[in-house]
Amino acid sequence: MNFSVTIPAYNEAKILEQNINLLLAFLKNNFSENNWEVVIAENGSADQTLTIAKKLSETNRQVRFLQIPQPGKGLVIRQAWNSSNADILIFMDADLATDLKHLPQLLENLQDGDLVIGNRLAPTSQVSRSQRRTFYSKLYNLAARQILKSRLTDCQCGFKGLKKDAWQKIQPHLESESWFFDTELLALAEHFHLKIKELPINWQEKRTKGNKSRVRIIKTGRHLIKNLWLLKKRLARLPKEC
Repeated sequence: MNFSVTIPAYNEAKILEQNINLLLAFLKNNFSENNWEVVIAENGSADQTLTIAKKLSETNRQVRFLQIPQPGKGLVIRQAWNSSNADILIFMDADLATDLKHLPQLLENLQDGDLVIGNRLAPTSQVSRSQRRTFYSKLYNLAARQILKSRLTDCQCGFKGLKKDAWQKIQPHLESESWFFDTELLALAEHFHLKIKELPINWQEKRTKGNKSRVRIIKTGRHLIKNLWLLKKRLARLPKEC
């Protein structure tokens, strides 16, 4: 089966070219060149991200880019996955915080699963991250498990993949165009009884002082918690069969 790797890119000019080249080198060394593509999904950047994405697509036949004017992680991933003909749909954060060695493992786990997600909170995961971010991540995931009655450990990890048929079952019911996309995706997958597998990963926070993540933890956290309750109400009205 062929697969597509989407890289959401919002103001990523400082790291985009280097990291896409690292990803391409890994894919070329580990997979047949006819089996994959990389999609740079740029959305409303104020720096040179779009210019760099265009150049990468022009010089690499397995790279294509999408330009979506409106910012929003969920929006760009949804559009990238809807535009792909691949059998397996994956997304990774642009900073490549997840060790690339886990890509083959994700694909292997999808052989008998519908959706595979990176788990930074597993006992065997090796994670380099600030204590503050780790604390808020654990707090949010605890809230998600309690409110949504989820069994999953790490809802918001930026490393997920699923089969195209699973995506087609979920995507008509997705509403989020923001960071809540991850949680909504998994909640719908659980609601429809899809087989979800959690993959322990090595994860390293790579944002430098001049290129910190634009996620404002407190503000985003409040938004996510509010959306958890709204999602819980929506799931209660949704049939179990899609």
